[in-house]
Amino acid sequence: MVKFTKRQDDLLQLLLDSPTGLTMNQIETALNSSRRTIYREFSNLELVLANAELEIVNQDHRFQLSGTTAALAAFKGELTTSQGLTPAFDTQTRQNALACRLLMAETATKLKALALDFNVSIATISNDLTVLAVPFRDYDLTIERLKSRGIQVAGTEANIRSLFATILNNAINDYEFFRTIAKLKRGLAVTAIDEQSYFLNQLDAETLLHCYEAVRNLKKRYFASVPDGQLQQLIITLTTAVMRLQHDHQVTNLHGINRDDFLKYQQIALAVLTQLPTAIKAQVTGAEIDFLAQQIKGLTFRIDQDASLSNYDLQLTYRVKQFIDAVADYFNWSFGTDDRLLNNLTAHMQIALQRNGMPGPMPSSSELQAVRDQYPRLYAAVVHGFAATFPDQNFQIDELTYLLIHFASTYEQQLSHQALKALVLCPNGMTTARILKTRLTRLVPEITTIDVARIGNLGQIELKQFDLILSTTQLPGFKLNYRVVSPLLLENEVSALREYLHQYFSRTKVVDPQPPVAPTPELDFDTVYDQLTIAKRILDRFEITAIDNHDETVAETLVQITRQIDPVIVQAPLEVAGKLLHRIGLAPVGIPETNLALVHTLSMQVTAPYCAIFELAKPVPFKSMGDQKIQLQRIVLMLGPTTISDYENRLMGKLSALVIESQANTQTFMTGSRQQLYQLISKAFLNELTK
Repeated sequence: MVKFTKRQDDLLQLLLDSPTGLTMNQIETALNSSRRTIYREFSNLELVLANAELEIVNQDHRFQLSGTTAALAAFKGELTTSQGLTPAFDTQTRQNALACRLLMAETATKLKALALDFNVSIATISNDLTVLAVPFRDYDLTIERLKSRGIQVAGTEANIRSLFATILNNAINDYEFFRTIAKLKRGLAVTAIDEQSYFLNQLDAETLLHCYEAVRNLKKRYFASVPDGQLQQLIITLTTAVMRLQHDHQVTNLHGINRDDFLKYQQIALAVLTQLPTAIKAQVTGAEIDFLAQQIKGLTFRIDQDASLSNYDLQLTYRVKQFIDAVADYFNWSFGTDDRLLNNLTAHMQIALQRNGMPGPMPSSSELQAVRDQYPRLYAAVVHGFAATFPDQNFQIDELTYLLIHFASTYEQQLSHQALKALVLCPNGMTTARILKTRLTRLVPEITTIDVARIGNLGQIELKQFDLILSTTQLPGFKLNYRVVSPLLLENEVSALREYLHQYFSRTKVVDPQPPVAPTPELDFDTVYDQLTIAKRILDRFEITAIDNHDETVAETLVQITRQIDPVIVQAPLEVAGKLLHRIGLAPVGIPETNLALVHTLSMQVTAPYCAIFELAKPVPFKSMGDQKIQLQRIVLMLGPTTISDYENRLMGKLSALVIESQANTQTFMTGSRQQLYQLISKAFLNELTK
């Protein structure tokens, strides 16, 4: 069955209802689209209409569908049947869907068939294939264009599975994924009305449920600390593997496996596979176990293990960490977030423990005595800390002095700092980070340099350059020292943080930098006009909307809210509601001692920056920052596209910081009218524009 986007459906219905034809101006007005867009849709529909023995013709400047009466009737019936079944794909989503189609195809597929399936021209599909060739090469896969046969993918079965599972995992958010599983368990079907459902339908429902149960049965044993996003990745990978097995596509051999510590992953993979139905287990080979084990090993979460899987080095590292903490407590000093002290001490201890107790006295060293004389208090702390954490060892004085040298080196390095550099980690960098950075700059002047990053980008950051790491949420498994603070940086947190800095970074001081000579800005009229236009559009969209939320859950309220937003701004309300719910689950978003929550997200389904307030008819208990409870009545909603520009991001960040910039601002957001808030926001935007 041919499926159409909403605009294509509207265009075809318009032409079918006007047998004498319509002028281009009439079509533009009816569809609220430009002439260029309409001509592009004519081109995209050409192949589909030709397949139905129809065409769009221009007679006397009037456009109409031309064909036999029977062909027109048949096409109208098919159009009515297909209404509402197809998600309106953007370019990237269509390319992802095309990749999935090719990866799972049993035979070569003709370009024409692909064009019909995705309602685009052959030229568009050909261009999509060129774009997809690059990520396919990263997985050692090739898109082959076979003359007279069509398009097919060449590569190993393991790589085909890996790419397919990766695309699905990136395209499906964990909220929709587990909600769909719950629906399937109740016997409900999933219809492809949006892109989330489309990609979920790439997974066979029965197989997905089997694989979900297989992982769920072992959750307490192996995956108790695994977040939902990582569980989703594992379940999708397993479902993909089983689906391919059912179509007789087996992994034969795997190259480049790092066999270090691989046994435990094989054990986990085997445990998962044995949870599957008998018919599936009969097809499992050793290579299949290795494939799943490799996928599990490649995941970023920490797998819960029995103590027997630990090794001596891990135990030693843990004891050295305790040793550092004991010295820090005794010496009343923090040895910072630099992991070099832990690494260097661990390496030193491995050698020192091997030679400890060897016969023959070590000659005394005057150089080492000089080190002890220079740092008497720190040496006493090392002796005390070592005795507390290594009571089974008997180090001589000079051996303890070698340990002292490691601590003294870190101590001197920290003393040399005249200013502090802090890293602020947040789940979403759009608004929360801007709030926290603004308040840190104003309230903690000891911190002179502040960098902001999303938690998801941790792997790309050189952490050793920072003296202090702050996070708005807990970081399970994070090895370095860090402090958890709320995005609002409440008054008691400011006091505690400044006391911590003065205690452990005693020579830090507020650096008063010389104000740079500001160059005269070269104003560009077009740039200023564009920036003003962007700010004005955000302001014009700002409204205060009443929400009837009686007896609704937070999820239901968010769905109701997103459905009330202009569909031009929010194209898939359910998906955006799911992302908002996921964001709320990451960390509290309520503002203490107010009736406000600041909820925000970025999404491919949002087309432009958007901010509004939604006022609940019935206040609801809600968790706020600092583990407090508030009565939530106003939701300050902030949305942006994933492609948000730097300038748009600045404006939205300014808007979010505005909510808590002062008590007066907060009160205005709590009780103010649209006019009052419009004036407040416009003034802030004007200040931003004139910087």
